[in-house]
Amino acid sequence: MTDPIFSSPVSNPYGLNVVGDFSSPSFVDIDNDGDLDLFVGTNFGFTFYYKNIGDAVTPNFVIQASNFGIIEVGFSASPTFADIDNDGDQDAFVGEFNGNIRFFRNNGTSSAPSFASETGSFGLSFIGSFVNPAFADIDGDGDLDAFVGERYGATQFFRNTGTASSPAFVSESGNFGIADAGSFSKPAFVDIDGDGDLDAFVGERYGDTLFFRNTGTVTAAAFVKEAGNFGISDVGFSASPTFADIDNDGDIDVLVGNSVGEQQLFENTIKNRPSLVVPSGIIYTDTKFDDIFSTFSGTLLASDADGDVLTYGIVGGIDLGNGAVKLSNTFGTLTVNKSTGAYTFAANDKAIESLNAGANADFTITVSDGLLLANQTITLNITQSGVTETNGNDVLTGTAGNDSFDGLAGNDTINGLGGADTMRGGLGNDNYIVDNIGDKVIETSALVAELDKVTSSVTYTLTANVENLSLSGLNAINGTGNTLNNVIIGNSAANTLNGGAGADSMTGGLGMTPISSKTSAIM
Repeated sequence: MTDPIFSSPVSNPYGLNVVGDFSSPSFVDIDNDGDLDLFVGTNFGFTFYYKNIGDAVTPNFVIQASNFGIIEVGFSASPTFADIDNDGDQDAFVGEFNGNIRFFRNNGTSSAPSFASETGSFGLSFIGSFVNPAFADIDGDGDLDAFVGERYGATQFFRNTGTASSPAFVSESGNFGIADAGSFSKPAFVDIDGDGDLDAFVGERYGDTLFFRNTGTVTAAAFVKEAGNFGISDVGFSASPTFADIDNDGDIDVLVGNSVGEQQLFENTIKNRPSLVVPSGIIYTDTKFDDIFSTFSGTLLASDADGDVLTYGIVGGIDLGNGAVKLSNTFGTLTVNKSTGAYTFAANDKAIESLNAGANADFTITVSDGLLLANQTITLNITQSGVTETNGNDVLTGTAGNDSFDGLAGNDTINGLGGADTMRGGLGNDNYIVDNIGDKVIETSALVAELDKVTSSVTYTLTANVENLSLSGLNAINGTGNTLNNVIIGNSAANTLNGGAGADSMTGGLGMTPISSKTSAIM
């Protein structure tokens, strides 16, 4: 949400009328039917109840004969509502000209209220005449605090030192920066700029509504008076503002009572910024094995209170011309459907496998309603599980199962241990330990300057791009070369060594070793 822009006022909208001078309106869903009803205090101490017989989008206020027991308070009734005892229904407080704040406890229910006047008001002490109470959890501790305006323009703060269900108000000397309004101050609190903390508006004698932006936080308010108030114009005399989303369009409107009993509605005409929810993160774990990083997919969730058509994007992304946009970085490619928000992240396997430490990368996702833009960040989070393969010189050791490794570049030593393992190497002089006839060695680099080696305890034939073979153990096993110039060394048993094509060098060891090669050097 951004700062509002209020339209020119409409007098007594939605069926409202003048019921008395110095009107003081207050919105509340008193019958729990999902729309806002209205109570209006007047100069002669009465509080009138307007039931909303319309709905949350198109209200229709009709004055009722009963107000559920909120009795006349003398002069200058200023009602406000709060669930002060945390029992799930709305209670009423009414300020009046003698400086008393009358408390009416709701002994009914959230849908069928029944107000009864009580003698105490939880410590809201006398501060002057013509008092106007307002409630807000200004310190973010979960209970309601109170602010009270009065005849000479001050706004007195009462901190709730009790609890949400058993309040105890204590007057404090400061009020977080709400300056004197001159006279007849009437405070109201609302998060008008959508930043998560409560801002303050204060009506005053000459019809203006002053705005105090909260530049602090939810728990430590700091109000600063600003010159403007987003278009809430002078209403004549005795401005009494109350805030609510009266038409359920997702923004805050304001209704201001005045000295002649009118209710002036200022509708918020600003378009609402769309909201966007993204996944908490894209998470991959890199291990020492040849990992499979599956494509991450889902659908972004966005909404717009104005009902506008939304378009998704990626900051820095490339429009593919097919209804999608993408952005690539070192670790993969994020693709987002511009109309549906469906997305995929395809990982760059090699880049992730080559990491020797965890890594993060951010993608900024946007959603636009054609005018306003919202954005959220998706974080790619890559973690490391132990020592993993890199483009350096790695020593990778497997388990008793069927493991898969990719040593990448570097002079790697890969030992799958038990199981039928797949061992892959790249640039560099790699060493492979074979101990199972199902083991596979895949050497991807064909550079002639490299010397790769297999040490095998089972009969083995060299695969492509591997130059050397050494037989290990005590068993009579055989070794066969490939088309390269191989060096093949037997073990202490009777081996059969076959160099295959190429200029091979073969050493038989201690056993009886038949040797076969087109071109062989026998040692």
